Order: sequence, then structure tokens, then C-alpha cells
Amino acid sequence: MTTAYKGAFTCWTDVQTAFEMNTPEPEEVLLAEYDKNNYDGEATVVYRNGIEYAWVEANHCSCYELEGQWEPEFYDFETLILATERRIKVEHYNKERIDRLTPLLSMLNQRKQEEQKMTEEITYPALFEAKLLVDNLKQLHPTSGFTWEALNSLECLLYKHSRELSAENDKRRGVKQ
Repeated sequence: MTTAYKGAFTCWTDVQTAFEMNTPEPEEVLLAEYDKNNYDGEATVVYRNGIEYAWVEANHCSCYELEGQWEPEFYDFETLILATERRIKVEHYNKERIDRLTPLLSMLNQRKQEEQKMTEEITYPALFEAKLLVDNLKQLHPTSGFTWEALNSLECLLYKHSRELSAENDKRRGVKQ
């Protein structure tokens, strides 16, 4: 596994020191890099706390360093992917910076695919189990305490959700309807 810390950043304490801030170490640091030469430097820090992601960018010339530039932009997961794509494709970054952001985008897209697969793996069996439950309740109808109308409504609702899930999965895979 590669480290999220690059360049002059080797740990969260380095980030706190360079920016002269006291934000506590986040749950996960996705990228913390500081490319610094004798006179100037640029830093990018991307981190996550819970379901909230933050992006900090800063640069400096020879006069000052990163102090006072800690201004996180907050995103949800989907928006972070879009913001990363925008920075790679639209912003006027130099090739080296784009090359450093590309692995971050790849990692985010991989997480998104894993999350979608996990959702599918959990949702289909849950719908199947719910359908079996309804079928069993129908067989036990007189003693189950449910009316036929309630059982039929539940079955229709399950059918509707399974169709919506199938359509959403087809859309993700690029299958035409």
C-alpha cells in the first residue's frame, strides 16, 4: 500500500506545522503532498472524516510559506470525484500536478465501483429474502394476521423495488433499456 503522504509531508503533524493550524488528524488522509523547493511550493491535502471529504490547496513564493492558507473545501463522495476530475481536466495545472492527482482519481473511482458492487450484493439477497417472507406469509395467511390486501401490497412494493434496482444496475453497466 502506498502512503498518502508525499514530498515534505510525512505525517499529519507535518501538515499541521506547515499550515500553522490545529485541525485534528482526520479518520483518513487520501493525499497530503507538499512540493517545495528553495523559493516556492504547492500543497494539496485531501482527507475524510465520516462521510465528509475535504480538499485544501495552497501555494507560496519565497516571501511566505503555507501558514494562514488552511481553507478546506468540503464535499460528499460523489462531488469529490467530480471536483478531482475538474481539477485534472479543466484547471490549468502543470503536468506534474496532474500526474500526482491522477492516482487519487483512480482510487476514488475504484472505491465507487466497490461500493456499487457491495450495494448490489447486499440489496439483491435482501429483496429475495423479503419475497420469500411474503410467500411464506401468504401460505400462512389465516394465521399470519395479515390481510391478503396487505400481503399483495407488500409483494407489489418488493417487485417495484427489484425492478428499480435492476434498472439502476443496468444504467451503471451501460445497458440500454
